[in-house]
Amino acid sequence: MRTARTGDGSDNDQVYVGDNKPGAWRPTSYPDMIDPGCSRDSRAAAPFWGQVKPFALTSGSQFRPPTPGLYGTYEKLLASDEYQRQVEAARTAGADKPTSRTPVINRTSDQEAAAWFWANDEDGTYKPPGQLLQATREIATQRKLNTYENARLFALVSTAMADAGIAVRDVKFLTPIDLWRPVSAIREGGLDTEWKPLLKTRAGVNVNPCFPGWSSGHATFGAA
Repeated sequence: MRTARTGDGSDNDQVYVGDNKPGAWRPTSYPDMIDPGCSRDSRAAAPFWGQVKPFALTSGSQFRPPTPGLYGTYEKLLASDEYQRQVEAARTAGADKPTSRTPVINRTSDQEAAAWFWANDEDGTYKPPGQLLQATREIATQRKLNTYENARLFALVSTAMADAGIAVRDVKFLTPIDLWRPVSAIREGGLDTEWKPLLKTRAGVNVNPCFPGWSSGHATFGAA
């Protein structure tokens, strides 16, 4: 297997340079939310992983979703009603705490619990792939699979998620729109300069994943 994967692109050390325009991903370290791990473009997490040779897919771009690429440009995307609707939903549902510009947080206690359970995937956690393998293990246990069935199941799930990781990085970084994170859309889009996301480190510091917001890695791994 090691020989077969030689030259698969996983050692690509290219440096990512952002598009530097409204709507485009940019580092998410702010004076009131300092994140040394996301302080400049070159800190982007695995920006060229979408070029890695997949295991089952023909390429990382085989199943590229059309949205938001169907808008063609950042300008058209930001002007669309759908974009503005989703930003507003993220602003009111995803805020850590109320602010003067976002006085009401619109989420239930169940939604908040689900966010922490599924989405709090800071460095050092096993989310999302490890969490989904844990779920696979629980299903395998419930169904009392034998050794062969377990080996086949985990091989299929792991291969699917490996390719999902490649495919989602293709969408995030290698398409015409590398979408900025909600914190950038809300703060730099002029909606609320004090807004912080629910996600926090163990030390209680609000933090943002260091890669574009589209497409969702969690949704891609989960679907796989």
